Amino acid sequence: MAKTELIKADVLVLGGGIAGCYAAINARERGADVVLVDKGSLGRSGFSCMISGVLHHFDPGKDDYDGLFRESVEAGEWINDQKWLEATIKESDNRIREMDKWGGHVSERGGETHTKTG
Repeated sequence: MAKTELIKADVLVLGGGIAGCYAAINARERGADVVLVDKGSLGRSGFSCMISGVLHHFDPGKDDYDGLFRESVEAGEWINDQKWLEATIKESDNRIREMDKWGGHVSERGGETHTKTG
């Protein structure tokens, strides 16, 4: 019979992709005891590893918000939640900068922001 271990935490995060890791770090910074559970190695299972080290975001100093919003809505064939899309676009630059502070190794090359691997 397998041994069972009881682990107590304030926050349980399911999934070690970008969103899960972000949630875990953010909760820990706010003082919570955090447990993160993933089906594989952090950042190497699920969808996160498919972005191949490239994470696009909206740069308010360089990018056209209206054009990006329109393009995203059209690509989603008008079924995406537009209020959520608006919040996601507007917050993306702040989240990229925050991940950089955490050691996410975000850099800019040729006017575009790139994540470094390794």
